[in-house]
Amino acid sequence: MSDNAIPKTAKRFWRFLISPAALARLAILAACGSILGFFGKLHWFLDLFNHLQAQYFVALLIITVVLAVWRKPVEAAVAIGALMIPTARLAELYTTPIAKSDGPTLRVASFNVLGSNDRYDETIDWILQTDPDFIYLPECDAKWQQALKPLDAHYPYNGDKARSGNLGYCFRSRYPVISKDIPVLGKLKIPLLECVVRTPQGDVTVFGAHPVPPVSSFWANEQDIYLKELTRRCAATGTYAVILGDLNATRWSTQLEGIFDYYEDSANGHGYSATWMRANWLVTIPIDHILIRGFRGASMRQLGPELGSDHRPVFADLVW
Repeated sequence: MSDNAIPKTAKRFWRFLISPAALARLAILAACGSILGFFGKLHWFLDLFNHLQAQYFVALLIITVVLAVWRKPVEAAVAIGALMIPTARLAELYTTPIAKSDGPTLRVASFNVLGSNDRYDETIDWILQTDPDFIYLPECDAKWQQALKPLDAHYPYNGDKARSGNLGYCFRSRYPVISKDIPVLGKLKIPLLECVVRTPQGDVTVFGAHPVPPVSSFWANEQDIYLKELTRRCAATGTYAVILGDLNATRWSTQLEGIFDYYEDSANGHGYSATWMRANWLVTIPIDHILIRGFRGASMRQLGPELGSDHRPVFADLVW
């Protein structure tokens, strides 16, 4: 190859990457990702495409702006059409009116502590400072259960199920737990907490949930078994109910469609907030949830600080 051919080849390659036609192809590719997610019930791998709605939105918005600046109306129209899909799926997070409270609220929290994390004191300090009425903590093993003993004076009621292998949890409540059921589901025998907490405003059914992530056919099947049982129990709850935990699925997952027939996302009106893998924008997604039934919404919903886990805590004030 001659010296003159090298720059020409580089130019062709550069144009292939950032030309209007190339950006239009990228827009179509992002749209295909959004569309593939709608077929998530057909195969667990297709459902994974549902989780990246914010990434689709940002990428398509940048592509649209660049094409508009370049005055490429046809390609820009393609990008705008693709942009409508993640926009529609994110819209409820921003357009839902935030519930206002003129009385007491119920503060709830969830934090996947990460079994290998040993920042116990910082976690305890954050819980005491945040002061939730009850909190669910996935991935608590026996060490975590012991480390959380200082909370007993503030949270005398619990529903712990300590296990190794990141499948255990701790639950702490300042109000009495008047009933408790902890079925273990699937071949992995993953615990699901269902309890009733008696608060001054009324009884609240609380689900603490942490299915495994769908990273293989076996694990996807285990997640499916778990979420189907959670959905079945959700349908039978009373007036007030809350689902807390790391569901290893975002709100757009086809796996959660049945739950959203009965429950609302406390994040509605409070915007997008990813909770897992926040250090890597390309894959960070909101898989830690506070889902509610019977409440008017959340007057406040926030993420907590970095506490040594690959997850961030999430907490909310629920309006009766």
